Formats: sequence, structure tokens, C-alpha cells
Amino acid sequence: MIPPSEITDRLSVRGYDFATGVPCSLLGPLINQFTLEDNWRYISAVNEGLAVGLAAGAYIGGCKPVVFMQNSGLGNAFDGLTSLIAVQRIPLLLLISWRGEPGTGDEPQHDSMGRILLDTLKLLDIPFEVLSRDGSNADMLLDKADHCFRNAKSFAIVIKEKTFSPQPQSKGRIRNCRSARREAPIEIAESSFPTRMSVIDTVQKNAPKTAGIVSSTGKMSRELLLINDSPRNLYVVGSMGLASTVGLGISLTTERKIVVLDGDGAALMQMGAFAMIGSYAGDNLIHIVLDNGVHDSTGGQETVAKNVSFSQIAAFTGFPRVFETFGITDFTEAFEEALQAGEGPVAIHAHVAPGSPPQLPRPSATPMDNMLRFQAHIQSG
Repeated sequence: MIPPSEITDRLSVRGYDFATGVPCSLLGPLINQFTLEDNWRYISAVNEGLAVGLAAGAYIGGCKPVVFMQNSGLGNAFDGLTSLIAVQRIPLLLLISWRGEPGTGDEPQHDSMGRILLDTLKLLDIPFEVLSRDGSNADMLLDKADHCFRNAKSFAIVIKEKTFSPQPQSKGRIRNCRSARREAPIEIAESSFPTRMSVIDTVQKNAPKTAGIVSSTGKMSRELLLINDSPRNLYVVGSMGLASTVGLGISLTTERKIVVLDGDGAALMQMGAFAMIGSYAGDNLIHIVLDNGVHDSTGGQETVAKNVSFSQIAAFTGFPRVFETFGITDFTEAFEEALQAGEGPVAIHAHVAPGSPPQLPRPSATPMDNMLRFQAHIQSG
């Protein structure tokens, strides 16, 4: 078996510095080792898809991330791996445990994924190798991972049972939630809700020039593009629900303000992101949920947002400042306060009207070109 510190040391020497994912007992000793070493930024994810989004943001901000998961969780990561990581060509190192490996007599719930794991990685076009239990091929695998990294491609290391020697110690990295200050909303008639575009325009006019604006998939990004196509805009055109953790990952690498423009449908899809942001984000992240109660991009079908208070969810998941707005004036005031807030992250639940202008443009640049342009902006100066 391999002492887990041997793997973390080899990863560190190669520049890896950011680890996130969802634990598995086969990976437990290695994950515990990540938490013990101060040179690693370790973030506990609530699901594998959000871990992929978080790692993407960390990479854009200049980190070299590792994502760990049980093979059963690979399914949760499919959308992020195919519509975010692959199209933006963000290279991740995936550490995937092999539960249900044929012939091992593992628990029955792991049989199917254990049987198809390697074929699934092939279908995802992710190169992979299996780590030997004595670690003798570890450097060779990491050489292959580095080659993939240089060519903007992810690489997976598959890890069998009883690969790591025990590491029973671990260190807590999650801060205690702070008492939220939720500003009392002033409700107005639904017919007076502002348009989503007017709220986005307010954000792009008032956000600092050095800030980064991360917009969710669908018409959110297309409206931002129409208003002002800028290097500070990151259009997360796929991977619905992951813009929030992409923004979180970026915010952890910089002191600049990072503004996430989320939709109610996207926020509902990945509600665990609120807890991750509340637990780990700093003062520089502003998470805005533009809630029109429908899936605008697919024909205006209702979401279940009418029964959800995003502001209260934020307040109970660690956001110290929370606003709920119903008009453009109170949104503008809330956003200006959020920009000046000395404590964060800040959440704004902005009620907006359904609908959008006809024939919205789509980005002409590729997702990778958009990411590289944004990366140059956020890392400049």
C-alpha cells in the first residue's frame, strides 16, 4: 500500500495545489492527507458535478486542480465534464475510486458502475490509467497527466481498493456559518417586476472594471453578450447550474469582485452550491439569482421557484449579507451595497419579469476562446 503523503508530495512537486470532490472510503486516507497539508486548498463539495465546476473556476483563476470522486459519482459529473470541461478545454486531474471492480465481491450497488467504469471513461474521451497498489507506476501516470495538462485535456487515475495505507487524522477546513443579516424586502406588484436585461445592465454598469462577471447558461449569457461583450464576462453556456461554483472557484484565487448571474432554474438544479459558497467564499463574491419563475430559454415552462425563497436559503447556508429585491431601484441599491460590503459572500434574490428580447445573439467566440479571454482579464495586473 502507498502512504498517502507520497502521492500528495508528488502532486505538489508538479504544481497541483487545489483539491475538491466527494469522499469515498477507498480514497479516504488520501483525502485526509489533503486536509492536513496547508499547501493544499481543500474544498469539500456536496456533489461531483459542483466539484467539477469549482475546479474549473480554480483553474481559470490560476490553480492546478485535482478532483476526487467515487466511480458511482462519475454520473453526477457528466454534464460538467462534457459541456464545460470538454468545450472550454480545461484540464483536470481526476482521481476516481474503482468500487465494484469485477471479481472483487463489492457491495451490489457498485456492480454496474464497476463493470462499465473504464468503458465510460473511454466514451468521455478521458485518457486514464490504473494506479498500482505499490505506487510503482505513480510517476509514469503523473507524467501522462502532465502531458494531457499541457495539451488542455483532462486525465483520470483509477484507484483500486486497498491502495492507500491508513491516515486516520484529518483537519476541519469549513468555517462556522455566520449570523446572516437579511435586508427586509419591499414587495411590489408582480406586474412591476423589472426585466432581467435591466438588472443585468445595472450589474455591468456598476461592477468595477476589474471585476469578473460569470453568467449562467441560456438567455442570461446571451442578454449579457448583447448589452456589453467584455473580456470580464465568462459565459457558462452549458453545464446548467454550475456557474455558481465556477464563480466560487475563481473568487478563491483573486481579491477582485466576482459576480455570478444565476437563474432560478439553474439555482434549483444545484442547490448545494449555496452551502458551498456560504462555507468557503470570501468577501469578494456576489451571487445574484434572477428569478422569473420560468425556464425562459426552453419556452417559458414554470419552475418551482414560486415556492422557494432563495434569500432565506442563502441566509441559512452561511451568507452574512442577503438581499431580496422586487424593483430596479431596490436592486440597484442592493447591488451598490453588496459592492461596498465588508463581509461576504453576498446573495441577492432579484425578482424579474419573464421574457426576453427577440433574436438574441449567441457568442461568436468558442467557449475556450471566451474562457482564455476571461482568464487573461482576471489574472492581469
